[in-house]
Amino acid sequence: MSDFIQPSIRECVVVYVDDDEAAAMLLQAAFAREANRPLVLWFDTEQSAMRYLAPTDPACRPRVDLVVVDDYLRFQSGLDFIAQIRADARLAQVPFLVFASGRPEETKAKAVAAGAAAYVEKGIDLSSFSKAVSCICGLLRSRC
Repeated sequence: MSDFIQPSIRECVVVYVDDDEAAAMLLQAAFAREANRPLVLWFDTEQSAMRYLAPTDPACRPRVDLVVVDDYLRFQSGLDFIAQIRADARLAQVPFLVFASGRPEETKAKAVAAGAAAYVEKGIDLSSFSKAVSCICGLLRSRC
């Protein structure tokens, strides 16, 4: 993943953290027909995402409008990764969405308790995922 991607001024920047490449491709497909689709930066490990989100050089602060995280990551749970993000003062206010595949009621309750802006089940309805991201990024004019 390149750290030098420059989004347009109005483009929503979504950091997507998931070790499942097929899910990342589905996410891209969810936005393929959107007129105001976000710039989605996919990271397959939480470590690579954190290197992007919180670089050691404070002058290199990337723009991030939303973090989308899977509930099962390679080295920790998605909710543990969110706690790590929230612990960093530079990232504490970045909204996140949990894109989950297992135990929906339990995961949804934990995601909401952790402060998730939205929770969407994988594979259920990509249009609801796309709408949730668009609402958080402010890309829809209608009420979300």
